Amino acid sequence: MNEPMAPSEDGREYEAFAKNNDGPDTYTALVMMSESMVEEYSRPNDPRRELDEAVNAGALVRGVLDGKEIRVTRVEVVIV
Repeated sequence: MNEPMAPSEDGREYEAFAKNNDGPDTYTALVMMSESMVEEYSRPNDPRRELDEAVNAGALVRGVLDGKEIRVTRVEVVIV
């Protein structure tokens, strides 16, 4: 896992990343949430959830991790 990255081009920030094996510089973004945060995230029209669902459906998010451009190809919510 890696440290958080600077905001993506759309401004979304993720807490951690796991390197994928599906291509160069591709990562799964990990979103850490408490159960109460999941309730808010799950509401209709939540922009964070909508973007994360778009990524999981194939939309590409680019960002910077440790000074290097990366591609986020998946998002996973982790309840802590």
